[in-house]
Amino acid sequence: MGQGSGRGPRLLVGRDSRGKVLGAVVATALVAGAGWALYAFVEERQQLAVGTNRAATSEDAVADSDAPVRQLGRLGGGAYVHGLDVSHYQGKIDWKAVASHGDAQEEALRPAFVFIKKSQGVGFQDPRFRHNALGAKDARLARGAYHVFDPNADVGAQVASFLKGLSGYQLELAPVLDLESGILTKALATGESVTDSAENIGAWLAQVEAETRRTPIVYVGHNAMVRYFRAERPIPSRYPVWVAEYTAAAEPNVPPKWLPWIVWQFQDSATLPGITGRVDLDRVRVRDYHKLLCASSDGCVSMPERIAPQD
Repeated sequence: MGQGSGRGPRLLVGRDSRGKVLGAVVATALVAGAGWALYAFVEERQQLAVGTNRAATSEDAVADSDAPVRQLGRLGGGAYVHGLDVSHYQGKIDWKAVASHGDAQEEALRPAFVFIKKSQGVGFQDPRFRHNALGAKDARLARGAYHVFDPNADVGAQVASFLKGLSGYQLELAPVLDLESGILTKALATGESVTDSAENIGAWLAQVEAETRRTPIVYVGHNAMVRYFRAERPIPSRYPVWVAEYTAAAEPNVPPKWLPWIVWQFQDSATLPGITGRVDLDRVRVRDYHKLLCASSDGCVSMPERIAPQD
């Protein structure tokens, strides 16, 4: 459902001749109205979560200078909520143009969320992260951050790199660990075993979860699942999967041990207004969208007000 309708979901209730109440919710109303119900709940929880006293770093203060995003994504009328993921490779993005993509007939295809590259390994901070995080916020997109994992780098240092300066952006979506097939394969060639990689992946997920109080998502391609991990799942099943597979099928082909998946990267060479060059597109099933926004032990809240900055 797009912006500005001014109405929430309706519950249709009637009575039979004996006075018994008959209630039914029209299925389309569940899809069309889910965004408003979720918005109201998240709004209430965020009001409780936002504190008044902060000892923010200068980066945090600049990033959090505006009120938190209140409209956390728009639900279209189809089976999927659509989004994208970006990094410095997309250059300077016009986020207002991205968010307004599509006409009234294509409303369900308008992006509602974005995952933004924050860091890679230990030493790399994406130079476009700040612009993308603030621009997507102004465009009313729900935002998440991802870290590209390096199996050969120290896990604690990678966690610190990812979390550095992140809390001030008040991101709405769960953090993501990106397992790139090429990097994993290169690690094997340098002597890193799949077992060692699995242990380090689990350590990153556990540490980030403890710091952010959010359940991270694992991004992994279908080829990496099958060839690198040999269809075995090296991480606990409670960490949901963001799978990359480019197919015309209605859903991605995911090995059973990697289920459940929550996000599907279904295109890697799309074009959108406001972005120069190609960009990845993603989907989340409407029934799963709340899991992205509520992947917290505290419910549907944004990231904690402060995480001690790591130098």
